[in-house]
Amino acid sequence: MNNPRLDAILALNTTAAEGAWAALMALGKTGKVKLVGCDQEADLMAKVRVGDIDSVIVENTYGMGSRAIRLLAALKRGEAVPDRIELKPVLVDRTNIDQPDIQRILSMNWRVSR
Repeated sequence: MNNPRLDAILALNTTAAEGAWAALMALGKTGKVKLVGCDQEADLMAKVRVGDIDSVIVENTYGMGSRAIRLLAALKRGEAVPDRIELKPVLVDRTNIDQPDIQRILSMNWRVSR
C-alpha cells in the first residue's frame, strides 16, 4: 500500500473492501486512494456517505426479483420469454446515494410499489 503510484483499489466483496479501508485508514490514505467496493452492505454505504470509500458497485436485486416474477407469470400464460436477460450493476457514490432510484435498489423492502 505504500506504492506512491497506487491511486485506486477494487475490492470484490465486503470483506476485501473493509480490509482495504482499514489499511488505507492506518496509512492515512483514505480520500487519496480511491476505493471501489462491491456488495450492498450497510457499513460500505456508510463509508461512501462520509467519503472513506469512493463508490460501491451494487446489483439491482429488486429489479432481478421483479423481472423474475413477471417472466414466470408470462411462462405460465404460455408466452415466450427471452433465454437471457442482463441487468446492469449500478455504481453508488456520494452524488447519487440519496436518489430515490438508488435508495430503492439499496432497500431490502421488496414489497410491490406502484
